[in-house]
Amino acid sequence: MNGHWIAGFVSADGCFSIGLRKDEAMKFAVRVYYSFSVYQHDRDLQILNRILQQLGGSINPQHAGESALRISNMSDLVNVIIPFFIKYPLSGDKL
Repeated sequence: MNGHWIAGFVSADGCFSIGLRKDEAMKFAVRVYYSFSVYQHDRDLQILNRILQQLGGSINPQHAGESALRISNMSDLVNVIIPFFIKYPLSGDKL
């Protein structure tokens, strides 16, 4: 699958997230989480599987009829996702 095509697809249907979650193991601590996700209707799972083959991650069911390819491992984000989008930059109005 062409890297420029994936970058365009992610520009439309992808999401980069950073957030905080309460750390249940510690009374007053929070944990920072990072993730890269691409959402699609289940009828288009083939697209997510092709992106999965190139970028890695996992595909998980979301809301009814929708799935998401998600990468949240910091090593994969730093060593795969960031270099990929440096090579194939995102573009569009959502930036």
